[in-house]
Amino acid sequence: MKKWTALLLGLTASAVLIACGTAKAPEKTDEPAKKAETPKDDTEYITAADGSQVAKPEKFPKGPITILVGSTAGGGTDIMSRALAEPMSELLGVAVNIVNREGASGTIAADECAKAKPDGYTIITGMPAPWYIKPHLSDLTYDPFKDFRNISVISPDEPLVIVVPADSEIESFEQVVQMMKDGDKVVWGTSNPGSVGNCGLSDLFIKMDIYGKFEMVPFAGAADALTSLIGGHITISTADLAEAAPRVSNGTLKALAVFGNERCEALPDVPCLKELGFEDTDWVIAFKWVSVPAETPDDIVDYLKAVIDTAVMSDSYKEFIKTQNGLDTYTMSEADLDKKLKECYDAYDKVLTATGQHK
Repeated sequence: MKKWTALLLGLTASAVLIACGTAKAPEKTDEPAKKAETPKDDTEYITAADGSQVAKPEKFPKGPITILVGSTAGGGTDIMSRALAEPMSELLGVAVNIVNREGASGTIAADECAKAKPDGYTIITGMPAPWYIKPHLSDLTYDPFKDFRNISVISPDEPLVIVVPADSEIESFEQVVQMMKDGDKVVWGTSNPGSVGNCGLSDLFIKMDIYGKFEMVPFAGAADALTSLIGGHITISTADLAEAAPRVSNGTLKALAVFGNERCEALPDVPCLKELGFEDTDWVIAFKWVSVPAETPDDIVDYLKAVIDTAVMSDSYKEFIKTQNGLDTYTMSEADLDKKLKECYDAYDKVLTATGQHK
């Protein structure tokens, strides 16, 4: 019995060994092990002026964006804003509408934007008067530095131009000065007191001791003043280079002088005031920028700035600016723009104090 038991145990062990020896080994493969798939990133990006990638906010924009313009339709700021709106709309994928809120040297539009919902849908084309001139002349309902984020420059520094109707008998700025000294009637049409042109000519007239020897007619904006000038209702006015150059080219205006220390490419035959013996007039410039309400979320501000800077440097907009005033577009950081605006604010503080217009 013991022999049979031993024999059975031996056969069983052999069977187990055979089975183990003939078991199929796992097949080798050259295919890499599959990893868990990562969620797909559907975030859209735009390349900013500094080359960085700026993410598009998840829910912005979902509808039209409004750019407030604090001057009349047809003026330099209005024309520039409309030219910018086209490439902005293409980049944003929504309509960008221009709404004119003229009057009070642009402070009506600035006040509306400062109080607008800070969601990126209401922005404004910044102008000199409501940011760094009017605050020195009257108490405002907004603070140009605390109530806004000033994010993107949209125009070069444009010197202002002294203009008369194309058919005027006046051929030079010196002739205008002499008329005033002789007591001849000179009607000066200007945007509301506090505009760049108003401050610029006021400063000149005060230095020549002829301030007040004219009749001043205020207008809601430069476009209205130029329309009246072309119609022969006033004698003289000032205009941004972008407003003046096309009208000089088409024969409706005559340019007498350009503020500043050098001539402009867009008006090469027009002398600058330094040539005529007038120093320190290079502060009489107009440049434009875009601002948003101060509490606008950072991601929306960053995206809007990237879009606007890209639009400003687009071929179509650069060509538009070059055609208007012969100047080149550029971009700058939000911090540098704030610094530039503060420098302008301080400069006009001194000028308006010297001219006796400061509040």
